[in-house]
Amino acid sequence: MSDVTKRGELLEWMKFCKEKIDPIDKMWNRRLEDPASENDSDDSREEKVHVIARSPTEEDERQDSIVANILDKVPQRGRGGGVVKKSAAEAAEIRKLINQTNEDDEEKQNEQDK
Repeated sequence: MSDVTKRGELLEWMKFCKEKIDPIDKMWNRRLEDPASENDSDDSREEKVHVIARSPTEEDERQDSIVANILDKVPQRGRGGGVVKKSAAEAAEIRKLINQTNEDDEEKQNEQDK
């Protein structure tokens, strides 16, 4: 490379640094020197956040009742720390409830996809 080309590239880099890097460097240095002003601006941003709560839907209530029903069927721990065993029929009923819930969810997903 010739000296003229190198000098041209250096001038381009210097121009780039002045336009892009220097403003970022100045802002960074300002934040390092005065961290209190940054915290103040964060607080003002937090005040602008609004939380929107939604009321439970029929679907939420249906799912809650399914979960409650399943939990009623799940074995409870005894005093000795062991698990109380359920009969095969009770275990089959729990599996049936879980499968029904999964099928309902798949049907709703298919309806939404259409």
